[in-house]
Amino acid sequence: MKRYCVRLAVVAIASLAVPQTAHAGILSWLDQLSGPGPFVVFDASFGVWCSQDLTKPRGGAGRWGCQSTVSLEERNLTWYLTGGAGCALDNPLDYGTGVDKPPVRFVKLGTSLDYTVHRTVDIGAGVGVLYFNGPRFPNFARLYVEPVRLGFRPFLLNSRGPLTSRQQRLGAFVLYVNWNILTGTLEGRDFGAPSDPFRARNELDRKEFGLAIDFGRLFPRR
Repeated sequence: MKRYCVRLAVVAIASLAVPQTAHAGILSWLDQLSGPGPFVVFDASFGVWCSQDLTKPRGGAGRWGCQSTVSLEERNLTWYLTGGAGCALDNPLDYGTGVDKPPVRFVKLGTSLDYTVHRTVDIGAGVGVLYFNGPRFPNFARLYVEPVRLGFRPFLLNSRGPLTSRQQRLGAFVLYVNWNILTGTLEGRDFGAPSDPFRARNELDRKEFGLAIDFGRLFPRR
């Protein structure tokens, strides 16, 4: 399982280095469930709609997403579509003596609305589906909700006045934290461990944090 997760992390980091493959690459850590976890996650987001007028884009709107074309000096609402995958770094569930613990993985599909309230800060909310899979349990899905999403651009913290082109590119790096609620009931048997007493209803105390890179802003078309 650890070998699989290491491979996933390597692929995620490599994907971040290739701007042609993703629009807003995200490498993050998602808190542990009451059972499996924590998770390493890689996903990619695309801004399909922005509230700001894009009649004079900086370039690349169709390729990178509309969020890449809007100046960070503008207050802007962006609708994102997101897809990705994750893998548990640990699985503490009881599968019996001498039984190897299987990897726990998921694929993710979601959507969110994020509002740029300041050149350094985004705030938003989101919803989506996690589809869990592994070799010892039937695949299953659970809805997740992100009541609060916060993004912070550390390289713009000391910026003053109009942003230069270089500062606009530095704004491509976003540190973020999301409050993540996994809805429904999860039990050990869902992960192929019916003898484990693990049972959780609406996992409320979960956070996802990591780094997002807006490749369209970092590498704008000329």
